[in-house]
Amino acid sequence: MLLAVLVFAGTVAALNWLANPYKAWRTAVHGGKYWGGRFDWDDLDVRVITPYRLRTEEPTTLLVGSSRVLYGMTILGGYRDGILNASLPGASLAEIAAVLKLAAPNPHLRRVVWGVDFYTFNEKYSDFPDPDTRARLERAPSPWGLETLVKIRETLLSADALYKSRKILSRAIGVWIFQRPLPATAAAPWPEPLIREKIGDPSERGLAAFDERALKTALGPWVTMYQGYRLSPAQLSLFRETVAAMKRAGLQALLFLPPMATCELEAINRAGQWESFQRWKRDLVDVAPYWDFSGYSELNRSDYLFGDLVHMKPTVGHVILRQILGQDCIACGPIAEMVRKSGVWVDRASVDRHLAAQEALRVAPDQRASRCARVVEDLVGAQPVHAAN
Repeated sequence: MLLAVLVFAGTVAALNWLANPYKAWRTAVHGGKYWGGRFDWDDLDVRVITPYRLRTEEPTTLLVGSSRVLYGMTILGGYRDGILNASLPGASLAEIAAVLKLAAPNPHLRRVVWGVDFYTFNEKYSDFPDPDTRARLERAPSPWGLETLVKIRETLLSADALYKSRKILSRAIGVWIFQRPLPATAAAPWPEPLIREKIGDPSERGLAAFDERALKTALGPWVTMYQGYRLSPAQLSLFRETVAAMKRAGLQALLFLPPMATCELEAINRAGQWESFQRWKRDLVDVAPYWDFSGYSELNRSDYLFGDLVHMKPTVGHVILRQILGQDCIACGPIAEMVRKSGVWVDRASVDRHLAAQEALRVAPDQRASRCARVVEDLVGAQPVHAAN
């Protein structure tokens, strides 16, 4: 019986080591090319794989942020052409700081593209929301090798890992034996012809397909969160320290504020947090300049460019990534050009002018009559709730 258990455990461990679904081991059997779709993992899996692959991959460019960056700048397998998407769903500032600290020793790392989110500066969203993620990010080698035992349990002797290994190996067998073609994979950032083809696809309506009932359901938790929002000086200090640490490590910090749909901006406004939102943008620029795609613009009014209430579509994300990295998008088409023009470079010299322009757009009559304004007004009432800040 004991021998059978050992044989079974050994077989499971061998399959998981071969497929390496969490990129925890430096195996080069398949290199990730047999991962399928956008990801072979759900949000919880991402929180397992990212800390491990930060120790095994050696990217030159790191993408960090929340699910806005994880799914909005999606890369098949998470890593391509020297770019690793190490974003975490629902990431807190503490988690992003830990990701960057773990990545810093990589001698090949040159730059960090950071999608900075307003929600992460909330006083109520400090520290690590998930203790397991914290343990993986902060785990250091111990004299007794305990971290290796945890790694073996999570990545080699795990039923979840085995399920994903089975999918990877089945895909590989389909290619090796049955000559099934792998799905085409795009470079990172996406090339211009692919962006032009995908960005205006009428079959992918995304947020545009939401009726008012669906919008209310999606907006409810965000309205509640913003009503209780308090801009945290401690979080601002952590952000400042993290950017300074990147610079000390010789890394180029490329910051941007991801696009927000009109409905989310209206949730901020109607929850009485517009002043905090504007002050936050002013506080950020005291730390470092950034690209701002988050405000009122033609992009934020184009619901079909959002997959849902908070996530830009990957075509939008890769247009933005090309712009941040200084790559042309001349052949990406007019919609992509609109996305590019919706981004504003904000530094100390331009921040006052930028915020004044945003204020004028916020109070414009057509904005006050938008469907998002009506939906959010139904949720919170005709008058904004002025939260203490």
